Amino acid sequence: MKLDSAIILAGGKSSRMGFDKQLIEIDDMLIGEYIARELSMCFSEIIIVTNRPELYTGSNYKVIGDIYPGHGPISGIHAGLVESNSQYSYITACDMPIISKKYIETIIEIADDNFEFKGLVVGKGKETEPMNGVYSKSLISDLENRIVSGNYRIRSIIEDNEFIHIDKSILKEVEGDIFMNLNMPEDLNSIQNK
Repeated sequence: MKLDSAIILAGGKSSRMGFDKQLIEIDDMLIGEYIARELSMCFSEIIIVTNRPELYTGSNYKVIGDIYPGHGPISGIHAGLVESNSQYSYITACDMPIISKKYIETIIEIADDNFEFKGLVVGKGKETEPMNGVYSKSLISDLENRIVSGNYRIRSIIEDNEFIHIDKSILKEVEGDIFMNLNMPEDLNSIQNK
């Protein structure tokens, strides 16, 4: 299987939430650890990219920092892909706690059925969902060039490279809103009271 790693982006300023989202707890564990536990049922390698590695002391997962800190998700994707042992990695964020095993199984199957591609995302154009997607290690140099030149837009990477675009209709069979993210304090209620 060429897609056997998952990368969790656990950095960011969390300005709308008012505090660091990494401190959110679900099932008595940090949200990053919770997502890592859920993803470990589908992937053999879990990488948490964080600007606060001390939060994950003693973790069972690989915990790393950005190689180019301070540039948002593009830096986390870059660092995660550099560290990943797989040709392709599933990428999500620590503020997206709904994990669908069925969705992951579907995209693993699509990845295995396709010979060579740079990534895989749901939607196209303005409807593109950059998270809960698949990114190839072959993007590393492109990501680095963009970071160095100040182009931090994830969507531009997707637009400029050969990504597989899955129609959003795939989500009809997926339980829960896998693209729901926790941005405001009130968003926590639906997750912590499940």
